[in-house]
Amino acid sequence: MRKSVKITLFAFAAAATVFATKLAIEVSASAVDSELSSDQTDTISSSCQTLKQNLKTIQRTDSRARSYLGSVYQALLVNYITPLNLSLVKHNRPSTTITRLYSDILDARSDFADKFTSYSQSYEELLNIDCQNNPGVFYDKLESVRTSRATLNSSAKHLRTLFGNFYTATSRLKEDV
Repeated sequence: MRKSVKITLFAFAAAATVFATKLAIEVSASAVDSELSSDQTDTISSSCQTLKQNLKTIQRTDSRARSYLGSVYQALLVNYITPLNLSLVKHNRPSTTITRLYSDILDARSDFADKFTSYSQSYEELLNIDCQNNPGVFYDKLESVRTSRATLNSSAKHLRTLFGNFYTATSRLKEDV
C-alpha cells in the first residue's frame, strides 16, 4: 500500500508542478466609458474588418487554450486525483481534506466549463454584430464579452488554487505515509 500511494503522490506532484505553470487564462479587461464619442464610433466603423479579424484570432487562441486546459484538468483528475482518492479509501486511510478538495475541484471544473460556454456564446454574438453600421451595439457587446472573460479568468485561477491546495494536501499525506 505505501509504495502504491507514494508512486501516485510522486506522479501527481510532477504533473501538478508542470500544470501549475501553464494554467491561467490571462485577461486584459479595461474599464472604459460606455458612451462613445463620434471619433470612437467612426474608428470602430472604419476599422470593423480589422477588429473582427483580430477578434477571430483571439477566439481561435481561446479555443485552443480551453481545449488544452480541459485535457489537463481531465488528465489530472483521471490519472492522479481519482486513483489516489480511491486508493486511500480502499486501504482504509480516507482523508477528509483530499475528499473535500476532490469534490471542490469537480465543482470548479464544471463551473469553468459552464463559464467558458457562456463566454464563447457571447463571443459568437459579438462577431455577428455589424460593427460598421452598429458601432455602439458592437462596443456594448465587446464590454460584455470582456466581463465574461474576466469571470472566466477568475474561474481558472480558482481551479489553479484548488489544484495547488490538493498538491499541498498530498505532500502532507506523503509525509504521514
